[in-house]
Amino acid sequence: MITRLTRKGAAISSAVLCMGLSASFLALHTGCVSNSKDYDDPAPSISKFAPVTANILSGDSPSLLANYAVKNGTAVVTPGNVAITSNVKLVVSPITATTVYTLTVTSATGKVATATTTVTVPSAPVATITITGDVAGKITKNVAGYTASVPAQGAGYTYTWTPTNCTITAGATSNQVTFTAGGTVGSTASLSCAVTSPALQVVTGTKNLTIVDNPPTNLTYGRNPATYYQNVALIPNVPAYTGGTATTFSVLPALLGGLNLDVATGIISGTPNATAAQATYVVTATNSGGAATCNLVITLAPQPAVSFSAGASTIAPGGATNLLWTIDSSVASVSITGTNGTSYGPFSSTGSQVIVPGATTTYSMVASLVGGGIYTPTPVTVSVDTTAIAISNFLGTITLRGGSSNLSWAIAGMPLTQTLDGTGISYTARAAKVQPKRRQ
Repeated sequence: MITRLTRKGAAISSAVLCMGLSASFLALHTGCVSNSKDYDDPAPSISKFAPVTANILSGDSPSLLANYAVKNGTAVVTPGNVAITSNVKLVVSPITATTVYTLTVTSATGKVATATTTVTVPSAPVATITITGDVAGKITKNVAGYTASVPAQGAGYTYTWTPTNCTITAGATSNQVTFTAGGTVGSTASLSCAVTSPALQVVTGTKNLTIVDNPPTNLTYGRNPATYYQNVALIPNVPAYTGGTATTFSVLPALLGGLNLDVATGIISGTPNATAAQATYVVTATNSGGAATCNLVITLAPQPAVSFSAGASTIAPGGATNLLWTIDSSVASVSITGTNGTSYGPFSSTGSQVIVPGATTTYSMVASLVGGGIYTPTPVTVSVDTTAIAISNFLGTITLRGGSSNLSWAIAGMPLTQTLDGTGISYTARAAKVQPKRRQ
């Protein structure tokens, strides 16, 4: 029983196994039949579609590269409907603007795969330089803080600056730099900027600037207002100012006759030859960097009324005389000096001065004027007669007792005092009448 049962079970198991294997082979056969079409006509695939160079210049031809798989199909790039071969570079027509390309891969049975890529045509670089702080193409020597810039042009653009006769202090690789002017007046400072696009197009701009001096400022004059006097040489009126050195001076309206403006120094000098009412003259100091002005008020007054003389022009040795002078309101003070080293003053009013020169001496007066200037009247010479005193030809007439006689004489050397019998007489006398009481 056991054996029969076992055999019967084995027979049943064998039948079931055969049925299972048959089903499996049927299923396998059915599956192979159902996939045979896909195997014969697989769907296309694209693993790569890109430009060889993503950024190109306007007018250039893009190069495209694709990697795809298709059986008995086609691959076309649009725009242009240009056939492309896998892994072979395709050069398409030139473009002038950014363009999107589409790759369409189609199998023989119409299955399709697509991909897109973009070729960018960047805008041409703009390298126009703008300077902040310059005036008519000029910058001031050694001044810091000037800025130069070109337009900002987006991602992928680079900026390379090159300075000449100036120093970049910030931003050398950006679209804006800060710089300091050089120190040589009259030289040319320049800034160049090379702007490079993502397509490696380079445009260079250059800006030239003239380096100028610091302008003069705060122009003034030592005497302002100033009064000058006709026929009197004025003390030079000297300007002062700050800032850069002035190279030229000018004045409007023109100075009146006899006055001069030194165009190199600005000093006003001369001797007025006329009178004029008070007027304003605009003096301008200029250099390469600018100018400063001063309103100078000038009056041309009449010649001062000053006299100068000596009481006696000739005196005897040991004698004295007076120096005399008169002045008007235009004179602040007078001083007197002699060639013998003596000096007197200053005096602020009309007056006199006793002098006792030991030898012939010339006296000069200097009148300092209220409005500035010096007036010097004609010098005065006082002579001292140094001739030895000599009396000659002392004669008298004969007369009777109780009568009178006339005496006469000649004298040289001009003594201070002459006496006749103890009586003083004028030194100019040369004769006298006497009455002798006896023989004398």
